[in-house]
Amino acid sequence: MPNKHLIFLVHGIGDHAANWSESAQKTIKDQYATYAQLSFIPFDERFAFVPILYNDEFEALRKKWRDSTAALGTALAGGAAVKGTDAQIVSDLNDIAKATNKDTFINTHVVDVLLYVFARQTAGTVRESVRKQIFTALTALNRAEPITWSIIAHSLGTAVIHDALHEAYSDKPTKFGEKLAGITRPTLLAMIANVSRVCETDCDVYKSRTRPGSPHDPDAVCRFYMNAHHDWDPIPKPKAFRPALHWPSIAVRMQNLYVDAPISEIEQQNVHDLDHYLRNPLVHVPIFNCMLNRIAIDGDTLKTVHARFAAQTPLDRFGEWVATLKKFQLGEEASWKSILPAWAATLKL
Repeated sequence: MPNKHLIFLVHGIGDHAANWSESAQKTIKDQYATYAQLSFIPFDERFAFVPILYNDEFEALRKKWRDSTAALGTALAGGAAVKGTDAQIVSDLNDIAKATNKDTFINTHVVDVLLYVFARQTAGTVRESVRKQIFTALTALNRAEPITWSIIAHSLGTAVIHDALHEAYSDKPTKFGEKLAGITRPTLLAMIANVSRVCETDCDVYKSRTRPGSPHDPDAVCRFYMNAHHDWDPIPKPKAFRPALHWPSIAVRMQNLYVDAPISEIEQQNVHDLDHYLRNPLVHVPIFNCMLNRIAIDGDTLKTVHARFAAQTPLDRFGEWVATLKKFQLGEEASWKSILPAWAATLKL
């Protein structure tokens, strides 16, 4: 029996339960069903979702901080988890952590970012967990049949999956990555509200293997790379993912293997929400086309459905909300001391 194309869903910032992806799955399937051009391939016959959960790896350290009388940086340094234990790093972490409150759910959003960026041991554990979940699902497939898969990552998940894939296809890949490198790789890596540059740690995202390329490029870890970003989403704005025209190469750009998907329509106040991105035709149409490795939905159809979508989401309906969101837009040179309080304020809205 042929393998289904696996769609790995990777969550973003915040506390997520095991069923976190159900809404995103429904949104994707509902949108797929609206296109007559896709009816020749029923979704459930061609695709299968595999949710990835890494939130549990953060919860142990979150709990340690909530149960501790120490400030976050001091608690992490005491556990030898911080990348260096010099006084300045600990001091910076403690200053940043003041943007959160131990007794509010916001710490599950903002503290995750702190733990991933500043705690090397935690970041490594998270990436290994993600790789293991992906490799386990792939090894369960029928190896006698073609293996096809894609990844849709959101928010903090874009940084996690960027790093996890770069390591999996490195010169010293781990476990199943050793068998996959050069043999099979994601058809599409869809980065939604991409914070891979904001949360950049050991690897420059513009120089890593996590980039699109032809089957003949041994270092590219995916065929298509999509970067979806919203004009009014403050979360990915600092150090936004905006590669130069020669990234990853002019040839790759000419083959349309890099898909930039800017959107501006607002349906709801939480513009950072994954479903909010996925409902926009400028996001889900390229996802479907890339996963099918063909232009199943042509440009004229996309223009028509997007115009209809935009007409139903007039920006003036959220005029006051846009004015509020403008207050939290940060520039390229923003530091963590300004990023974390802005993110916390945005998530409280």
